[in-house]
Amino acid sequence: MTLLLGILLSVLQPFFLALEQNTLKSDFVVTISETATQPLSYTGSFVLRGERFTLNMMQIEAAYDGKTLYMYSPETDELQLTEPTQEELSQANPLVFAKLVAKECETLERDKGEQVLLVLVPRDKTKTNGIGRIELLLQKPKGSETRYLPVSVEMKEGKRTTTLRLNNAAYITTTPSFKIDKPGAFINDLR
Repeated sequence: MTLLLGILLSVLQPFFLALEQNTLKSDFVVTISETATQPLSYTGSFVLRGERFTLNMMQIEAAYDGKTLYMYSPETDELQLTEPTQEELSQANPLVFAKLVAKECETLERDKGEQVLLVLVPRDKTKTNGIGRIELLLQKPKGSETRYLPVSVEMKEGKRTTTLRLNNAAYITTTPSFKIDKPGAFINDLR
């Protein structure tokens, strides 16, 4: 138990703390696969800090400022505003989801040279929306850097696997407003 606690404090908690205190920017590919179907992959980019984020994927812009979720569709020139639940937010951001469910999981660490693999296995799947396993692959800090960078997040739920692969992930010094303003767009305010 002491070893497990030490692992959690040495890698997992500092990683989540870095996501709270720093702004992470990355391009990504998300792949959804099921055993009986062809995998679907989507590309995009995001900037996040804690639960707040901006996201561009499939011609949709999204942002969450801590209270309001903004979703803009250029096809319809519509900006939708909602106040999402914690569950809706966790579905939109696998890193936030991993943080939320980590306390409900057994965590294993595997050293992979320049990377570390954290495997989170829920003790009770009913508390993790049926997720059976989450794998976080993190880049170890280099040089004077002290923060781990996410490389990928893989979530297994029954026969479905969702994999988020990050490309060019980096902590940046600027932080966006995490809002979307589209003058002239139709505002659909559902708050």
